[in-house]
Amino acid sequence: MSSLPFFPFQAGAVCIGSHPHNPVGKNPVPSVVDVTFDKPFKSVPASLCVFLSKFDCQRANVRLKVETEGLTTTGFKIRAFTWEDDSIAWGITVAWFASND
Repeated sequence: MSSLPFFPFQAGAVCIGSHPHNPVGKNPVPSVVDVTFDKPFKSVPASLCVFLSKFDCQRANVRLKVETEGLTTTGFKIRAFTWEDDSIAWGITVAWFASND
């Protein structure tokens, strides 16, 4: 049996927060999620793209920041938070795409 070909990209999505007991973190205490690649890359991915694919909020005026940190061959962290007292995000889904090509 032959092995599967090497694909230089991986993608996925993570859910952060839930209604009503676990909203997305408030600055300065963000919600942090560790993302682990299904298969380690041979080198640190040259590009990483993250984007929102779901946003459940209490009001139209919501402030939300999503950022990444610690990109390695095995994964990275996603940090998400809101700020201001009236800004509540109950849940978000952050999709991602990492590539070495």
